[in-house]
Amino acid sequence: MHLEGKGGYFISYRKLQQWIAACRILTKAPVIRACRNLNSLNALWSAILQEGERYTEEAIAFLETIWQQLYSYLSSRQ
Repeated sequence: MHLEGKGGYFISYRKLQQWIAACRILTKAPVIRACRNLNSLNALWSAILQEGERYTEEAIAFLETIWQQLYSYLSSRQ
């Protein structure tokens, strides 16, 4: 695996699924933060929950924290 700006790393096949899951989560966080209204935020959250089996409980909790923060912010602006 090559990480931009960090160089190459060996990843065992046993841990490859953990890396894939982590990358999915890290790509979702900026997408959540990019939502500019409650409708798009809620639609995205619904889609994430429908994919729930792909994520660990910790991952969903991490994404939910980001979602809650943005939900509070957007709610206060209405």
